[in-house]
Amino acid sequence: MKKWSVMCVCALAVCGCVSDQQLIESRIRRNQAVFDTYPAETQLRIRHGVIQVGDTAEMVRMAFGNPTRVRERKTAAGTQNIWLYDQYETRYVAIPENQTVYYDSRFGRIPATGTRWVDYPSSTAVERRRVEFKDDRVDAIELYQND
Repeated sequence: MKKWSVMCVCALAVCGCVSDQQLIESRIRRNQAVFDTYPAETQLRIRHGVIQVGDTAEMVRMAFGNPTRVRERKTAAGTQNIWLYDQYETRYVAIPENQTVYYDSRFGRIPATGTRWVDYPSSTAVERRRVEFKDDRVDAIELYQND
């Protein structure tokens, strides 16, 4: 019975049926000792996937997960780490492709060359969230696409 339930959970995770809330709770459980030290209002905020200026990197990781990309900006004021959270969108692009097709006739197989349009998937990374850190604390937050 235990194997069956583990397989079901894995299948749901692969299908993308795991909600954002379940992912947040999973990240909190992995950092439970640190999470328990936060005040109640901070815990509630993180559980809802909300961060604010002044939060630590641990808080952001619990609320949003690991960043897709990390950048570093150096200015006269110092160094800023920038965490980017991307969402991948797949679009289909029609591309012409030359193809030879063989037709059967009473005279045998006859080749015919022509162009057909083929849909190829094209994946594009779209920035969804940007979190900037200064002195190991959140300095700026940008949320996109109804987030």
